[in-house]
Amino acid sequence: ASGNATPTATIAGGNTGLVNPAGITLDGAGNIYVANAGGNFGAGSITVYAAGASGNATPMATIAGGNTGLNVPGGIALDGAGNIYVSNNVFPLPGSITVYAAGASGNATPTATIAGNNTGLSAPALITVVPSGPTGIPLSSQERIFTFDLTSHIPAPPYDAITWGVTLSVGDPVSGTDVLLTDLYGAANGTQLLQNRNDTPLITAGGTMYGPLQTANPIFNPMLDGIFSVGLVMPSGTAVVTEFKVCGVIFAPFQQTCTSIP
Repeated sequence: ASGNATPTATIAGGNTGLVNPAGITLDGAGNIYVANAGGNFGAGSITVYAAGASGNATPMATIAGGNTGLNVPGGIALDGAGNIYVSNNVFPLPGSITVYAAGASGNATPTATIAGNNTGLSAPALITVVPSGPTGIPLSSQERIFTFDLTSHIPAPPYDAITWGVTLSVGDPVSGTDVLLTDLYGAANGTQLLQNRNDTPLITAGGTMYGPLQTANPIFNPMLDGIFSVGLVMPSGTAVVTEFKVCGVIFAPFQQTCTSIP
């Protein structure tokens, strides 16, 4: 989007539980996590909304209450296991980092708290989680099938094109450690080779599939129904799929919706 663009969705209203929202993040399923600073010291909340939520949406979950340790939360992030990390930005106090278990709700006690004069924290406003190593879906010589479903997304199918991108972290980057995409519509003969040409630990690739598509089975057309499967296989070596992202695109007026695995 660019210019004076109209939002594709807006969450607002009395049912939302939003009070001075200061931070936002998404999980792998597209659910929306919001850090609400609240209106007073010792206040604030975390509200969670379903993927695609819009309007006066009621949260799927709310973390709030005296046991939570929330104190004007500002930043929010998730790790690969779904644990929730929050920076509490209560100036002029030093502030804190509180961590909650995946799926936490209500007056939840943090699983960990970073606070105190030795931490160096000073009203932290943002937070991020950096994984200690490759996280994602392991890949080896056995083909692994990835299925993407955009049917419930906005905009809904049919699409003029589907864009895709994949990133793999290679565990043993040697010559010939390549990855084969199978049954990829729009690629020659339904396959595409992702080559690790420079023997680097990362393989990244992407492309665009344009419609309408002529398939062997005309009932199955990802441009029309928004559902398709892609197989990944490594002839040798091992890798971890750190992200596989696809987007359905409508050209006029331009609209796009995306989903990713993991």
